[in-house]
Amino acid sequence: MRRKIFVGLAVILAILLTACGATGGVPADDPHLDVVIEVTEENAHEEPQEPTEQEPAPEITEATTETENIYLADALFLLQTVEDVHPIFVFARGALLPEDYDEVRENFLTEAAKAESLADFALAAQRFLVVLRDGHMGGGFNVIVDVDGSRQRALIFRFLQTNFVYSDGRLLLASDRTMEVVAIGGVPVADVFYQIDRHFFAENASDRRFQRQSQAGHEGMLVLAGAEIYTEGLDTFVDLILTDGENGKTVYPMRFGELGIRYGTAPVTDNIIYHEMIGDVFYIRLTRFTDGDHITEVAAQVQQAVAEGTRQFIVDLRRNGGGNSVAGSRLLDAMGISLPNLGVFRRNSELAREQRPNTFFGERMNVDFAPSPLVAANPNDVFVAVLTDIYSYSSATMMATWVADGGFGMIVGEPSRNNPSRFGDMLFVALPETGLELRVSYTRFLRPDIHADQFTLYPDIMVNSEDALEAALDFLGSLE
Repeated sequence: MRRKIFVGLAVILAILLTACGATGGVPADDPHLDVVIEVTEENAHEEPQEPTEQEPAPEITEATTETENIYLADALFLLQTVEDVHPIFVFARGALLPEDYDEVRENFLTEAAKAESLADFALAAQRFLVVLRDGHMGGGFNVIVDVDGSRQRALIFRFLQTNFVYSDGRLLLASDRTMEVVAIGGVPVADVFYQIDRHFFAENASDRRFQRQSQAGHEGMLVLAGAEIYTEGLDTFVDLILTDGENGKTVYPMRFGELGIRYGTAPVTDNIIYHEMIGDVFYIRLTRFTDGDHITEVAAQVQQAVAEGTRQFIVDLRRNGGGNSVAGSRLLDAMGISLPNLGVFRRNSELAREQRPNTFFGERMNVDFAPSPLVAANPNDVFVAVLTDIYSYSSATMMATWVADGGFGMIVGEPSRNNPSRFGDMLFVALPETGLELRVSYTRFLRPDIHADQFTLYPDIMVNSEDALEAALDFLGSLE
């Protein structure tokens, strides 16, 4: 079944690429994932648990000479790019590089040489990237295609057409949280979680929960777990085994979505930022970090509010997946705040100089700035409450970290899903043979406060996401 599904995916994708033409370049941003997560206390850095049935995963058979050359060539290109660009190999003299890197590297080359399809190769590459401990590189692969002169992403794997909730080790239907998913395609969900943990690095406990629920419908994970997948007419299904804990188990067929192009669209600025006065509190809702006139307009309103005596602000970063951190720094600057210094180590490379030409001082020099909270200043004595949840990511975590480490206010809600000290600043390149998009970090960011938790940004007031705004308003009201 595994081979039939993966070969079928390769045929469908080949037809798609023939029609569009694979190419390199920088794609549009990922669309927001509409998934739901509940906060629990779980160790995100635990080793993947072995499947409940100890049968080995299906063997990948030897490829033909032609396909071996394609996938092995791209594997070597990927390794060279990552090793030339990613900071983990040189930052702190390579102290963050796992001891088993060489073994993982050799396993990847072996698997690439045996790959029979693009899906096989993409999953092998995904397993390799986990060793870099970089959540920004772990979102999975797409193929870059040219559609009428526009570079777009083509999907490799299908996903089930439903959303899940991961809570207290259980997988629930988002549409009905009384229904627990105990098996998918005849295999326990623990076996699916095992595959997810092998293929997607999680930076902290929030990220592990996010990955397990958002990837539970990933066809590649289900095939590797041994799930039985079947077709009826033109549709592909897998059976969910559900239980409410009282009335036995129910079999529910769930359909997969289709492969196709993920079209990138320019963001509608009206949906990115919103602001209003809630009593004496200036409330800002930022859904995406993009700089532009929309930020300029709101920053001017913030400056005017400060001049007229406003001192309390709420910046709502719930469900904000990040972007250009300049948008956040401009809003804080408009309040009169001087930010604490993030530590920044940018690795110099040919690819980094090509895509970020104004980053470096010379062709051989890395950029290396030490973290420090001491330069932070708040002359207007404003108080900023930042709302986060486990969708808050990347620049959202960065902005919240500035507020926390600068002493400008507090965080309310749920822990964000990436490390305050982490890798980032993505460069993009298409693998030459397959067209797979490789995203690789070239910067290591360090939290200003080196004594604070480097893995998780814990809120000062921990509440469920939907209660965060009310909790922040209550606290600010208590300060009057």
